Amino acid sequence: MSREEFDRAMDVEWRRRSNGAIGWTALGAVLGALVLGALGAAWSANGSWAGVVIGIGAGVLLGGGIAWLIVRSRARRAAHLSVAGRWARDNGWSFAEKVEVPAIDVGFLRQGDRRYCEDGATGTLGGHPAEFANFTVENDSTDSDGNRQTSYENFFIVVVHRPWEGPHLTMVRRSLGLGRGMRDAVRSATTSRQVVEVENDAFAKEFQVTIPDEWGPDVVFLLIPPDMQEQLAEDTRLDGVRQVTCDAAFLFLAWRKHFSADDLPLLERRLDDAAWLDDRWRDVPPAMRPVAHGGAG
Repeated sequence: MSREEFDRAMDVEWRRRSNGAIGWTALGAVLGALVLGALGAAWSANGSWAGVVIGIGAGVLLGGGIAWLIVRSRARRAAHLSVAGRWARDNGWSFAEKVEVPAIDVGFLRQGDRRYCEDGATGTLGGHPAEFANFTVENDSTDSDGNRQTSYENFFIVVVHRPWEGPHLTMVRRSLGLGRGMRDAVRSATTSRQVVEVENDAFAKEFQVTIPDEWGPDVVFLLIPPDMQEQLAEDTRLDGVRQVTCDAAFLFLAWRKHFSADDLPLLERRLDDAAWLDDRWRDVPPAMRPVAHGGAG
């Protein structure tokens, strides 16, 4: 589906709400005028009407604009659900607006004060059961005045459920390149996982790769060989991915930013890249499967 498909759906949803939009915009303008007009009157000196006039004008614009944006955002949301649902049906996925957070053991899915998934779908990817969703993380904080604030982080996640006898491996995009070696050494020393340094420095600057302590570093080169390191370093595959985790029963990928039906080609590219990665990591021949400390098994 193209962007034009979304635009047509948006036009339909907006026409459905056009009468309501006029009413809500008018109501917002009136309420805004009353509130800011009253504030203008309170601030005016010597009985001047200037503050009142300015307040009423600003209130009409602000209140009406906010109401119009709310109606517009609801129309956009409805268009997104309509187009995303149609795309899912056409491509063999089962789509739902509200879905559960995937039941897999990944710390990424436990972050924040609250978290939830929406706009998710189940289906198959590379012949294996799979699911994807928009994942939102909420964090609470308190400013210097004691006011509570909530921040939001948005991600798109894909999970491929499939049995695999390889090692647990996690690849995380680095936020900062400074002090890379020191931070990797600290992580290796203070956790049950070791950071593996790969030979492609451009890749190592972009990603931190960790494996359990009982596995030898050579396992990374089975899963992330030189050609793949180069592609990931140059963002020609898995463009913008934040984290990849591979365990015995699943492959997990996360990107920053929700997917939206106005850019379905991006969704398709991400699913294609997840299938590409799963295909590269799917079968490690028994003779090449690593054992403790990197010996051959």
